[in-house]
Amino acid sequence: MKQLLAILALLIASTLSAQLTPRSAFTTAPISVLPAIAEPTRLDMIDYFESGINRPSKTIFEGDAVLTALDDNIASISIGDYQQIDIVVLPYGNKAIIMIIDHLKTPDTTSTIRFYNSRWEQFDTDKMLRLPTLKDWTGKIDKNLRIDLENALPFIMYDAKYDPAT
Repeated sequence: MKQLLAILALLIASTLSAQLTPRSAFTTAPISVLPAIAEPTRLDMIDYFESGINRPSKTIFEGDAVLTALDDNIASISIGDYQQIDIVVLPYGNKAIIMIIDHLKTPDTTSTIRFYNSRWEQFDTDKMLRLPTLKDWTGKIDKNLRIDLENALPFIMYDAKYDPAT
């Protein structure tokens, strides 16, 4: 009986430790997702944040990066004055997926959103979320005017925010 309890305790512990969290996603993100912040630096950033120390860490480009939020829903990283990256872990059936919102300040903020599984394999964002289009702002317009607008505005700027309450 003691052996069975020990095995169950080990299984529960390994399941809990393998749970995907914003913290684990931040520390394990591949360089393709967080190219400016080396993995050892991310661990330092967590230590500073949890100790209440407002100390920037150096990126590989010698810029400053700060972990500004870390909780059960999100890890937010500010990189210089030009970028913020939000790492959100979302429930997906009995698994979880990782949503990355990359905010680029140009000076107005524009965002890109990407989704990954726990092995950092990227999902097709269009299948996960409907992103804004030019039509959302213009409504129905003449086809020729729409083509002219699309040529003048090759991409749509929007700022995406994640609100766990909604």
